[in-house]
Amino acid sequence: MGLPKREATLRSSLEAKCFELDQFVEVPGGSNNNNYANVPLIVQVAERANVDAVWPGWGHASEKPELPAALLQLRSNTAFLGPPKGPMAALGDKIGSTILAQTANVPTIPWSGSAVTLDPNCTGSEIPADIYKQACIHSADQAVSCCQDIGFPVMLKASWGGGGKGIRRCLNEDDVQLAFKQVQGEVPGSPIFAMKLASTSRHVEVQLLCDEHGNCCSLFSRDCSVQRRHQKIIEEGPVTKASQETLQEMEMRARALARSVGYVGAATVEYLYDLNTDQYYFLELNPRLQVEHPVTEWISQVNIPACQLMIGMGIPLWRIPDIRRLYGKELYDTTSPIDFEQDPQLPPSGHVVAFGHIFAKGTNREGAIRALVVALKEIKIRGEIRTIVDYAIEMIQSPEFLGNSIHTGWLDYRVASQIKAEQPAWHLGVIAGALLRTLDAVACRSADYLGAVDVVARKLNDGGLLIQVDGESHVVHSEEEALGTRLTIDGLTCLLANETDSSKLLAVSPGKLIRYLVDNGSHVSKDQAFAEIEVMKMMMLLMAPADGNEVTPCTGGFPEMGPPVVHSLEIHYNFKAAFAAAENVLQGYEHSVDAVVTDLLTCLDNPALALMQWHEAFSVAETRLPGDLKALLSDCMAVYEESLFSLSSAGSESEDSNTPHTPGSSTPLPAFPSEHVLAVMHHEIQEYARSVIKELFDAFLRVEERFAGKLESTDQEVIDSMRTEYSSNLGEVVDIVQRCLLTYISRVYFPFIVREPEVGCTDGIVWAVWLHTPHRTSSSRSCLHLGLALLLPSLAALPDALNSVEDILCQSAVGDTERGTLHVIVTNTLGRPGLCSPSDSATSVKVDAVLLPQVFMLSCPALFEIGYSSLSVMITRGAQLPMRVGLWRQGEGGFSVDPLMSSVEPMSANVLELERLAGGGRSIHHCSSRDRQCHIYLVIEGSDTRSPLKRVFTRMVLRQLSRPALLVATYKGDAAGMATAAMEEVEKPLALCLQELEGLSLTSGDPSLKPDWAHVFISVLPPLPLGQVKEEARIVLALKAACAGIMSRYGPALRRAQVAQVEVRMRVADNSGAWRMVVSSPSGHEVGEENVEIYRESVTEPVQYISKHTKYEEQGALHGMSVHASYPALDTLQRRRLAAKRHRTTYCYDFPSVFNTALRDIWTARSASGEPGSMPSGRLVEAEELVMAPEGTFMHPAAMTPVTRTIGSNDVGIVAWLLTMKTPECPQGRQVVAVANDITFNLGSFGPAEDAVFRSATEYALEEHLPLVYLAANSGARVGLANEVKQCLQVEWNDPADPSKGFKYLYLPDQDYQAIWKGADHPWIKAKPITVQGEDRWIIKHVVGREDGLGVECLSGSGAIASAYAKAFREGLTITYVSSRTVGIGAYLARLGRRCIQRADQPIILTGYSALNKLLGREVYSSQLQLGGPKVMGVNGVSHQTVTDDLDGATAVLKWLGTMPPVVGVPPSPLPSSDPVERAIGYCPGPNEKLNPRAAIAGREATDSEPWLSGLFDRGTWQESHAGWAQSVVTGRARLGGIAVGIVATETSSTMLSIPADPGAPDTSERNIAQSGQVWYPNSALKTAHAIEEFDREGLPLIILANWRGFSGGQRDLFDGVLQAGSLIVESLRTYQQPIMVYMPPGAELRGGAWVVIDGQINAHQVEMYADSSARGGVLEPEAIVEIKFRTPDLIKAMHRLDPELKRMMAGTGGSQDVAAIKQREAALLPIYRQVAVAFAEMHDTPIRMVAKGVLHGIVPWSRARPFLAIRLRRRLAEEEIVKHITTTDAGINRLEALEQFRSWMSSSTLEARAWSDDRAFLEWVDGAGAYIIANELKAVRIRAACRAVSELTSSAEGREGLLQGLKSALTGDGALRAQLASVLHKTMRHHEPINGIPEAATPRRYRRPYAEPMKPSSLLEQADLEQPIQPIISNLL
Repeated sequence: MGLPKREATLRSSLEAKCFELDQFVEVPGGSNNNNYANVPLIVQVAERANVDAVWPGWGHASEKPELPAALLQLRSNTAFLGPPKGPMAALGDKIGSTILAQTANVPTIPWSGSAVTLDPNCTGSEIPADIYKQACIHSADQAVSCCQDIGFPVMLKASWGGGGKGIRRCLNEDDVQLAFKQVQGEVPGSPIFAMKLASTSRHVEVQLLCDEHGNCCSLFSRDCSVQRRHQKIIEEGPVTKASQETLQEMEMRARALARSVGYVGAATVEYLYDLNTDQYYFLELNPRLQVEHPVTEWISQVNIPACQLMIGMGIPLWRIPDIRRLYGKELYDTTSPIDFEQDPQLPPSGHVVAFGHIFAKGTNREGAIRALVVALKEIKIRGEIRTIVDYAIEMIQSPEFLGNSIHTGWLDYRVASQIKAEQPAWHLGVIAGALLRTLDAVACRSADYLGAVDVVARKLNDGGLLIQVDGESHVVHSEEEALGTRLTIDGLTCLLANETDSSKLLAVSPGKLIRYLVDNGSHVSKDQAFAEIEVMKMMMLLMAPADGNEVTPCTGGFPEMGPPVVHSLEIHYNFKAAFAAAENVLQGYEHSVDAVVTDLLTCLDNPALALMQWHEAFSVAETRLPGDLKALLSDCMAVYEESLFSLSSAGSESEDSNTPHTPGSSTPLPAFPSEHVLAVMHHEIQEYARSVIKELFDAFLRVEERFAGKLESTDQEVIDSMRTEYSSNLGEVVDIVQRCLLTYISRVYFPFIVREPEVGCTDGIVWAVWLHTPHRTSSSRSCLHLGLALLLPSLAALPDALNSVEDILCQSAVGDTERGTLHVIVTNTLGRPGLCSPSDSATSVKVDAVLLPQVFMLSCPALFEIGYSSLSVMITRGAQLPMRVGLWRQGEGGFSVDPLMSSVEPMSANVLELERLAGGGRSIHHCSSRDRQCHIYLVIEGSDTRSPLKRVFTRMVLRQLSRPALLVATYKGDAAGMATAAMEEVEKPLALCLQELEGLSLTSGDPSLKPDWAHVFISVLPPLPLGQVKEEARIVLALKAACAGIMSRYGPALRRAQVAQVEVRMRVADNSGAWRMVVSSPSGHEVGEENVEIYRESVTEPVQYISKHTKYEEQGALHGMSVHASYPALDTLQRRRLAAKRHRTTYCYDFPSVFNTALRDIWTARSASGEPGSMPSGRLVEAEELVMAPEGTFMHPAAMTPVTRTIGSNDVGIVAWLLTMKTPECPQGRQVVAVANDITFNLGSFGPAEDAVFRSATEYALEEHLPLVYLAANSGARVGLANEVKQCLQVEWNDPADPSKGFKYLYLPDQDYQAIWKGADHPWIKAKPITVQGEDRWIIKHVVGREDGLGVECLSGSGAIASAYAKAFREGLTITYVSSRTVGIGAYLARLGRRCIQRADQPIILTGYSALNKLLGREVYSSQLQLGGPKVMGVNGVSHQTVTDDLDGATAVLKWLGTMPPVVGVPPSPLPSSDPVERAIGYCPGPNEKLNPRAAIAGREATDSEPWLSGLFDRGTWQESHAGWAQSVVTGRARLGGIAVGIVATETSSTMLSIPADPGAPDTSERNIAQSGQVWYPNSALKTAHAIEEFDREGLPLIILANWRGFSGGQRDLFDGVLQAGSLIVESLRTYQQPIMVYMPPGAELRGGAWVVIDGQINAHQVEMYADSSARGGVLEPEAIVEIKFRTPDLIKAMHRLDPELKRMMAGTGGSQDVAAIKQREAALLPIYRQVAVAFAEMHDTPIRMVAKGVLHGIVPWSRARPFLAIRLRRRLAEEEIVKHITTTDAGINRLEALEQFRSWMSSSTLEARAWSDDRAFLEWVDGAGAYIIANELKAVRIRAACRAVSELTSSAEGREGLLQGLKSALTGDGALRAQLASVLHKTMRHHEPINGIPEAATPRRYRRPYAEPMKPSSLLEQADLEQPIQPIISNLL
């Protein structure tokens, strides 16, 4: 099948006007039997219209097998877009389809044909008639019998029925008798059958698509269970009530059924699904498309009608793009079929719910329902039709529907139960009805005519009008007649004819024209016969009603008339009349403007105006005012009136006075409520007048602003709107269009016009002439250019127009001026043959842009004569945009077309600097923009034709500068302020350019047209006074700051639009050279003034960029370049950037800039939120590249050294830096080692060289104790082959003529083998020599390869870096950011580093999905994200956080680094916060409310109704980790009083663990496991242990908000390792080296094993436990303890001990009746006493008992927990720091001894003993007076440790020798130490002070050598007695 030749459709006469297709055919009206269901008619139309195919839609003839059969007989081979006749007949019949379903083993519900099946061996869709009849019911009696066998309730159905017709429910035998007749009557002739009624079932449908090749696919399912009388009311999809396994089985059975009969096209298989048994039953198959198909289309993203068309064309299903998308395949791959039974589909795209033909979609069912409710509530249907919209809204919001607990009988039950929609109150209905009746009665229509006569009219009760004209009244009645309106005015009659044009002759009666009696064009006289007509079989002459004359407009007018009503001469009436006249003038009515203005101003200047207005208003309201108030107001106005009169008198008497007076100038004014009167009285007459004039101007602007050239409307749109408005006066339009031409010229040449355009007409040629200055950067040296525009009716008038040019120019007296551009505007091209397509009509002219230059070439002599250098031709094309062609003069060789310049006018081309786009053989395409203000040019670069680089240049002109800030700066002469304000004006055009770039693919219609690199150029045309040389420095600084601010604000939009450079040109008022601002952002993340370059244009030719920079900056990159130079091609660095962007990541060398931008955003956010600290100046991130020495390998890596080299010059796919970052917690700077994959280098793969650099950088970070950040973007370990061997490889075949028989060996010819070995430094290949037929060969045995990195060496290197990175996590600090895909070893590194941040669109995988599919032998996986996206790695514990882009990723890395120590081994840096430590906690759970852990940590965000409620930690510092994994535990980092801490908290609400099904394992299915709150599960326990371990590595104190009831101990959880994970928690806490605080918040519980794993005794030195007074802790919950320790017998004993009634009964015990009463009393009291027991047991779990037992350190109320824990944490950290100093200085002191020693330092001071237990006093002492004491004591500790170390060294010969060698080395390089040691020894020897505890007298003299006699240590030892002291040895050494 090919494309359709023509399209045809059937339309009834009423519908014909509503559709516009290639062809439509009208058919008879009436029922569908006359048209849409009329098979012969459809076939006739199809044959007559010669259509390719017939699409039957739904209903009508879509299920008639006769239609495909008839179409098959046509010779035109017209296809039927549906199933063939056989399958349609079989499956479209309910009985037949059910028989076929049973045969295909599809489950069916009991029915009358349950025992009927076909022979499975028979093929085809035909059902024998005898078998078919066995399933039918032929009589009422048989129906009763059959229903009894099936069992009531039963449904009787007609096989040909549908849509609720021919179906009845039967509850008993009587119902069967009645229903059988009804079904027979509704569907006459149809077979009838019976089926069991499933009253609580769901109606489920499966949508199928089948092709003629035997393929069949299912498009998910729909639920149509909401039905009214078996008519579907609400449809939704996908089905959510049935399990996925059941739905998949339904779809599989449906496909099997369709394939069994050879079905083709769209079909719907319907099932009944039993909610109780989880069973489904076949219902029927609809062999057509159903009206609810949009439900399926929306969730499957498959266009079903389009697929029907492609199936009809013979295209297999697996080649249809929508189907391939559904199965996750490449859309246009035509080589890989789809296995529709095995290949998995993508999950449904959301959920859709439909009511009628309103379809609503949401991410889930709840969202779709909400959307549908909103849509239904917005529907407003007015008229006589009653709708059920309000009922539907209530129905879908009912609990049953929202809870998905509906069934097919649910809606009928609601209706039977008379559940109605909510109705308004009755009184509102009464009021609204009365109001509508009233409005209908008084409604009137607007006048049909507007005149220039004042008339007053009133409607009379008899239908007439009472009008008043010229001061007289008249009564008018009217009656419509054929010739017009018959008017009766004051009893006299006249006719207002419908047509009074004497040029038109009309018959007085309708009839048939027989002949004309006069020739065309002849003159006729009054009463002359001009034609003969036949009327009612009689001949009638038509007579001329008047003499035939030339028709001229009536020049007369109405007689002079006065006003219709005589008005008062009072001032306020005159004001009303003047104001109304002014409004009429503005609306276009003819009035004397001067008279109107004079009258209006006279009224406004009259002080009495307010008084008269008051009297007019007061007279209306005075009768309703209280008497006292009325009298008071009257008295006030009397005073005012008197003062007004006296003032007027005084004014008339004072003839000398020239000063105007107001009424309030001498008389105190009374208080008055009228605002406009007060405005007049209180010296505000001018204000009132100003408000009146403003109102008039506002009305004027509302009309005129549409012609002001707004960006929203084009000129053509304005003209079209005017044509509509002035349709009766097109002459006005012509005048306006001429003015538009002048406006267009002014716009194109603004602000270069020197002489305004002069318009004239010569010999019928309309022309315009003007003078303008050239664009400053153009090549012209002339000061003035002469412009000329010619308006031609057609191109045929061009020669005459060119010959008239000189006359036109002489007439305009422009003198001898250089001629620039000639504009030719052609309004109609028909006058020139050859330009119009012969097939085009006059209303649709196609101008050939190729022939157009040839037309002008014929006029070249004339063009050369008039001397214009360029020619702009614009030709109208009807409703299309005009065609524009630009021609440029090429010496004497003629004019040539420049396609680049033809998109705009030549002047605009110069302003936009389009010549810079040319050069280099580029392919340039102009792209249209939506508002036509942006000029977009696409340039294709690169040799890769499959994926070329798309550069987009966007140009825009800013024609006006109007911001007040610019005007103010101009008045002040503030050059810097003008520069700043001008740059602010640039923001709007920049935003428009960015919008156009983002929507370029939509505007152009090409989805692939998304720029890789974009440049924006904005030319500011209004000149600015910025040429002062002395102000240049200030202007440069202002422009830099303004540009940086704009780039910061528009950074995200610039990145989305791929803008790499923005250039702005600003003209200056003098000739000193325009300013140019160039902002570069090659990576999209550069912000700040360092990326802004400022230039000025040189004043000499050629015009060049002149860099303007401060003395501390370098010259700009464009300095000295010509401003006309073409844009260079993208360099290698930029191409690498674009290559990285195509991998959806940032180029590795641009990451320092990304971190700089992210850090700037962090500082800005802190400043905006009022946090302390200010952003440091300059760059916030400095990068120093690290390079490994060439000799290093991954086995023996060399050291990293800093280098300075060109960006992108790396020869290894790994790049490393030493980053210095000025972060908020370290504003002075902190250092980080960063390692990144270069994805543009061998796709970022790891080879031996990369492994060596990575390992060396990792070891460098460990040596320097710096954090290590790995930026992952790789493809795993590198693989390869020896290319030098591959290129020479030869094959010895077993049979050269038949390679399929295999080969013997692979070999190299001798010459190739020798060439490979030449220069080899190691054996690259192992081969065996052989000679075959005289040819020397080398049989290849082993290939080593010249290149390193082809195989296992890459794996070995991967092992080396895996070990190094794992070590870095254990001994240092690591963060991994996955910025692009990370594969294999890259994935392992992401896990080994543990702290992992993943981009949402980048996977972490071991193997690509295509390789896995090949391994599995089928298409299973469809994307990398399916394997390792955030939905996998974010919920399995690999990824800690997920971000959207690299800027967010860098921000997350920086925030994480902020909680890490700057150097490994020191505490994390504190960060000052504006959140006060002493504040109380605002959030607190209410009674019986569970604690929200995130609100407790970070506070609850403010809403419209509630303010922000503070949490425990500093506001804005909470960073959650592993949010998607093990959600029953919450982990993350925050700050408390500025100190970074790790947090573990309990999720109190239930969560859901989702375990996805693996498409590679067909036996797996998705599992959703509910997990209760306050319980540790295997995954959450492991998450807790890992978090604690990571916090410890980061040096963070740990705060645990404990609220666990225990561990989950079920079999599955024990199998999954809950015990092992719990043990890891204990081990992590046991080895924790930082302070740990366990706090039990309000309402918390800590019981059983949960208490055990976090008990303080696990790490008694570090763990402290606190609790709120409402917290509880114990082995078991009170209810469980009661069941064990306070059982029922114990409760009964307590009853008998405490209850008086039981005591009384027991005292009288003896009879059985007493025993029964006692039992009854016990039973009644048992529940109450059980509550007592529970309360008693709970008293054992309170914090008071915990403190008493020593397991709790204290009780801290929740509201004060923040200040307590913050102060306590500071004290613990200070204490730990000092203790660690002591223990690390002297290894012989353990922690307890160190703590006791520290405490002794405090007791030795003057501080009281309470300071040790008072945290605040402790901190004051440590930070104050104790600091000196601590320093001295630590010094003494170090001295004692050194003495002990020396003493230990001297106890052995090796120690002595080592000590002496060390001293020798130290003394050699340190003279001061040498002198100090000599002095000490000298004093010791003189005063006999002991050394090493031995006095000098005990030292043998032979050791006392003078200092001048040095002796080697070895010789000293030889001579010394090892038992003697070392003093003399040291003395001799000195």
